[in-house]
Amino acid sequence: MVAENTKKLIKKKGLKQKHVADLAGIAEKKFSSMLNGNCTIREPDIVRIAKALDVTPNDLFGIKPV
Repeated sequence: MVAENTKKLIKKKGLKQKHVADLAGIAEKKFSSMLNGNCTIREPDIVRIAKALDVTPNDLFGIKPV
C-alpha cells in the first residue's frame, strides 16, 4: 500500500524516483526495491519519504483526514 501510494504521489507531483530517493537519503537502488516490493519499507523510511514528497506519513498509507 505504501509503495503504491508513494509511486502515485511521485507521478502526481511530476518527480523522478531518483530525485525523491536523493531527497529522502535513500540509495536509488534500495528505493526502487522498496517501491517494487522487493524490500521492506520501514518506519524511518516512511518518515523520510513523506518529508521528501512534502506529504504526511498518513498520505503514504492512504489515510484521509476526517
